Amino acid sequence: RVEAIRALVLRDVDQAIASYGQLAALNPDDAGAWLDLGRAQESAGLRNDARASYARAVATNADYAPAYVRLGYLEGLESRRDEALAAFSQAERLYQYRFDLEGRTEVLLRRGAMHDSFNELKLARVDLQKALSLASEVNAPSQRLRAQLSLSSVTATEGKLAEAIAQMHFPDDDES
Repeated sequence: RVEAIRALVLRDVDQAIASYGQLAALNPDDAGAWLDLGRAQESAGLRNDARASYARAVATNADYAPAYVRLGYLEGLESRRDEALAAFSQAERLYQYRFDLEGRTEVLLRRGAMHDSFNELKLARVDLQKALSLASEVNAPSQRLRAQLSLSSVTATEGKLAEAIAQMHFPDDDES
């Protein structure tokens, strides 16, 4: 696992895929191993392989929410909206069941970004506003920043450029 992580950090995606592939082969019932392999494959631009690995993670553990998030994200990139929404919905349901607010926030961020890319601005805004609220509630600065930037993108797409720029001002920047 350390070799795989090191390879991925060093952007040696071929080695990362090989190492994560070995881990998945040695631990075929480990949904996390399949998720890690999918992430490495996704980094290499191998979307079909990544999708298959995420699907294997879900088949291995139907309650493994992170695999549904990644699967939803990939489906959205491939313009398979209905499949993406189904995967995001399942991830959100699982995260809600576990009271995992950071997980729910991630689903909202990814789904909101997908809606934005499909020019479904009202749906994007709803998800991203919820994500911003949850990220603030759990004090997740990275997710809060991503939500603010994504909301700014939606606002810019709506043609409100001055408002979009204002949304990118982060009052907490002076404190950190």
